[in-house]
Amino acid sequence: MFLIQRNSDEKQFVLKFIESGAVDINIIEKEIKVMEVGKQDPHGTILQCWDTFDFQRRIWIVLDLMDHSILTQLIEEKYDKYNENFIKYVMLRIVQGIAFLHSRNIIHRDLKSDNILLSSTGEIKLTGFQYAAFLDHSD
Repeated sequence: MFLIQRNSDEKQFVLKFIESGAVDINIIEKEIKVMEVGKQDPHGTILQCWDTFDFQRRIWIVLDLMDHSILTQLIEEKYDKYNENFIKYVMLRIVQGIAFLHSRNIIHRDLKSDNILLSSTGEIKLTGFQYAAFLDHSD
């Protein structure tokens, strides 16, 4: 992963790459599709994919910068050192993210602390959409 910066406004992002053929392309496409739907999230609780491209047999993905840690790491490092208000805030953000996905007929199906990212500015975002399911109500 690489830290990159947009010239127009100096906003920072993460540039991640995946070797072509290393994983099922359908899984990557589904994950990107969920993150692109996340651009409509009024609460900003879904990790967003800003761009993707295929270059030198790699799929390059530009993502939001979440520069603090994953929730799992925070729980392990700060066990018993955070207060109830922090836990309420984390739960609120998770519920907002899940509610947004459900409103778009998407089920996460892999919700765990490893798929919850935190930033140094207090943002909390859901990620890990490899197993997400898009519900079809055409029945």
